[in-house]
Amino acid sequence: MLDVAVVGGGPVGLLCAVALRLQGRAVTLLERRAAPRSDSRSIGIHAASLARMRGLGVLTSLLERGIQIERGVALGSRGRLGTIEFRAASTRFGFALAVPQAQTEALLEARAHASGVELVRGANVNALEHRGDHVVLGYDHQGQRRSVSARYLLGCDGAHSSIRRLLKVGVRRQALRGNFWMAEFPAKPELGTDAWIYLADQGLVESFPLPGDRRRWVVEVEARRDQVNLRELCRAVQFRCGQLLEPDAGSQPSAFGVTQLLAQKFRCGRVLLLGDAAHVLSPFGGQGMNLGWLDALALAEVFAGHWTVGGLADAAVTDWEQRRRKAAKIALRQAAWNTRIGRRTACPRLRNALVRVALLPPFAAHWSRRFAMVSLGGGTL
Repeated sequence: MLDVAVVGGGPVGLLCAVALRLQGRAVTLLERRAAPRSDSRSIGIHAASLARMRGLGVLTSLLERGIQIERGVALGSRGRLGTIEFRAASTRFGFALAVPQAQTEALLEARAHASGVELVRGANVNALEHRGDHVVLGYDHQGQRRSVSARYLLGCDGAHSSIRRLLKVGVRRQALRGNFWMAEFPAKPELGTDAWIYLADQGLVESFPLPGDRRRWVVEVEARRDQVNLRELCRAVQFRCGQLLEPDAGSQPSAFGVTQLLAQKFRCGRVLLLGDAAHVLSPFGGQGMNLGWLDALALAEVFAGHWTVGGLADAAVTDWEQRRRKAAKIALRQAAWNTRIGRRTACPRLRNALVRVALLPPFAAHWSRRFAMVSLGGGTL
């Protein structure tokens, strides 16, 4: 019998599997996709995650591949509003690290294989049964019916989690106003490696550096349209920010709205929900993937300190759930605030005046720690 079965081979499931395997646990990871992802939604790795990754064998590779964003610059239609210096949050990791999600997952998957995690791709999980001291999981794989037994099952299978559905765990949803387009373009040398946040009167524009001399641009649009028009996106960037982008050079276009989600509970017996299966955050602030990692690393600490012959001490798992739900609620509030403060408003001058005050030196260090997720499980940074 396995110690742990992990469902979901995204960044959270992979990191969790690696952390537990390095403790000597027998771990199998089941992933629905037959091949690794090629797109990259999440790019930011915050100081709290970097600090906790030491000892997992992936930190050096991530640092080598990523772009270190040491500050965020906020501007309005009438000039600069202020900056956030990320070094105020951490003595070791005074930056946010930009790495495309596909590269992050590739590094974690290689580490999982090297550490002895069994990864099964193309596994469609569709049955779950509690049997006292273990869980039986049923799935279809390559046209055959299969099952696996494990002392614990970790649902890391995303916002549309099959594990959450099988458990009949409800969710609380929060739809936030705003529609956005996103695409990547060649880097603009004059922008350096800073993150630029344009709180323009006409709507939000964000820009983040990526490896390979690329930049991601996120643009608020008036109405939801699932098909991105790169020419319109470039015109909006030029009008709001004064930056000239070439539509033909754009790649990875996508459109999105913002809906947050919180599962009613993160635990049912020996089944635990982590990452987007437990909570989905607005992408503004880049907390989602990091919060899932902090869930996983906190759970790995529970396994390290409370594992017995029969499994984990129940009180330790209950404490983990309570702590991670509290962290998720804090992160959800922060992500909602990040979304609301940036989007189009009827009073942009008032909004920008408040942002200017918030980014004055007495307060900027506070926001640096908030974005670094120091209070959400990052330990000593």
